[in-house]
Amino acid sequence: MLLCILLSTLYTSVYLEASHYTPCNGKSAIGGICDINSDCEHKGSICLRNRCRCHPHYIEANDEKGRNVRCVPLPAKVGAPCTNKCREPLFCRNGECQCVQRGTTRISNGECITSSRVGDRCSRHYDCTSPFSACLNSQCVCISGTIQQVKFF
Repeated sequence: MLLCILLSTLYTSVYLEASHYTPCNGKSAIGGICDINSDCEHKGSICLRNRCRCHPHYIEANDEKGRNVRCVPLPAKVGAPCTNKCREPLFCRNGECQCVQRGTTRISNGECITSSRVGDRCSRHYDCTSPFSACLNSQCVCISGTIQQVKFF
């Protein structure tokens, strides 16, 4: 009888190890198994390929004692101190977050505001500020059904 219980326990633990996350296991730490974002215990963590990871706007960091991994927000303002990474579209240079220069970039309330005209480089549709333009293959272009008007001065 003891042998049957022992084998049953062994089978159950092997089965659970191979299965995905279940609510009975509690929330998962960074690197732990998950099925959906709410399975992850830390603020700023998401479930990616069945593992809890930090969201792209966060970075992994150890707690004060250097033991527990948690997700810390990346600096997101121009001039904010940084060690090696800032929240996109900023980048870290000389210990400070700075704007990526493309098109016409200006700073407003500590944020980079990029306005790109037709023909300028872009990364998202809202970078293209000319009416009826969109970002396609990293360049602002006129949307379907419109043409670029040339202004003569």
